[in-house]
Amino acid sequence: MIHSPLMVEIFGQVLDPISLIPAIFATLLSIYNWYQLRKPADIYPYPLIEYGYIQSDYHKGYQLCLPMMFYNKGSNRGLITSIQVRFQSNPVIELEILGRAQMNDLSINAVYNFDWDSFEEEGYTIRLPTYPIAVEGKYSEDVIMIAQSTNFPIGKHTECQIIVGFDDGRTNSCKFPFYLSKESAEVDNMLRWYKSIEN
Repeated sequence: MIHSPLMVEIFGQVLDPISLIPAIFATLLSIYNWYQLRKPADIYPYPLIEYGYIQSDYHKGYQLCLPMMFYNKGSNRGLITSIQVRFQSNPVIELEILGRAQMNDLSINAVYNFDWDSFEEEGYTIRLPTYPIAVEGKYSEDVIMIAQSTNFPIGKHTECQIIVGFDDGRTNSCKFPFYLSKESAEVDNMLRWYKSIEN
């Protein structure tokens, strides 16, 4: 039998190679989709855009309200098991995460007139348990964390690092510049909202 130069014989069948291209492409696409569906969770934190801050001489410390966002690059659902917030200093300053908060429905006037005690009593409700926090594959999750510290990098150009732990002990992190001037932070015992770089 005489075949065209474009014809090939496979398992006794004479085929046109061009006709095989769609089938090969479909097979490769199926393998790629199967691989994507098997990709484990891979959760990353985003830098802080803004945060709520109270400095209190009476309480001898700082309280922070941290709106945070986490994105799962993987296809499968992942579980956040820990969140750490650190500031590069000497020594390193690490915030104490008190819990995940549900903000109460309040007027703008109320939000900007909280002191430490009224913010704890009326501003938010701690959601228990804090962890795990579920993040679906290819989706982001917004959470609000409440934190406290006895030290804070006021008047120092520094770097903030957010570290997220998830699933079987894996971690990812992000770093971003951070600065809060002494002039901005000098209001005592009142909730104020700042960006990560605040002059």
